[in-house]
Amino acid sequence: IGDRRVELEQLGPCHTAGDLVAHVPDAGVVFAGDLLFIGSTPILWHGPMENWFSALERLMSWDAATYVPGHGPLCGHAEIRALRDYWVWVNDAGRDRHRAGLSPLQAARELVRSPEFRQWREWESPERIVLSLSTLFDQWNGNPPGPPAIRRRARAFADAETLLREGIL
Repeated sequence: IGDRRVELEQLGPCHTAGDLVAHVPDAGVVFAGDLLFIGSTPILWHGPMENWFSALERLMSWDAATYVPGHGPLCGHAEIRALRDYWVWVNDAGRDRHRAGLSPLQAARELVRSPEFRQWREWESPERIVLSLSTLFDQWNGNPPGPPAIRRRARAFADAETLLREGIL
């Protein structure tokens, strides 16, 4: 753009199918879109989760001074690592609950009540955990990654509302 080089790279699908980022090397800035939710609970709508892990590693590989998230304030590597830690925990703890036969809502209840969740409890909209678990459970049930069908999306939002009404958040 003009005399400035802007590198565009698609790092998804993760949150959605169109997870495009813009790296401005000479300014030390990365516009990360919805790959970065900072201080806000992220949502995995599309996946697979492995793509999000790879995307976060790619973002950090640029070693930019400033990252512009799709949700939340400007950030650096520490906040990206916190997001990665959240996703690792949700992925691992969620998989354990899936194997145990729990539903996404039952798994979310257990996870938000666990001591491990304390570090993310203050993030905006913590009930969104059940939305991501819905996507993960769907994929662990053998369905291909992709945007949720209307029925699954509606069920996930109803489950998130249930978590809020139960007052456990």
